[in-house]
Amino acid sequence: MKDKKSIYIATAVFSAVSLAATAASAAGGHYDASMKHCYGAALAGQNDCKSDPHTCKGQSTADCSPTDWKMAKSQEECDALIAKNCPQNK
Repeated sequence: MKDKKSIYIATAVFSAVSLAATAASAAGGHYDASMKHCYGAALAGQNDCKSDPHTCKGQSTADCSPTDWKMAKSQEECDALIAKNCPQNK
């Protein structure tokens, strides 16, 4: 009987940890170290991650804020995003 209780507890703990990891992954998105943070290229509500004063993706309140960023595959893609969305930041 004690062994079944241990299995149930272990299963519950594993499930909780798995759920938390899945939620964090979905909220934060996949991080790719080869991608660049393209600061000043995000439109309001379209930033890719946290910066002051907010902490979540999509919470920027102003276009082209120098503290908000979009992910870009290369510097060329970053430059193109800035030119398209925020030419004043170029």
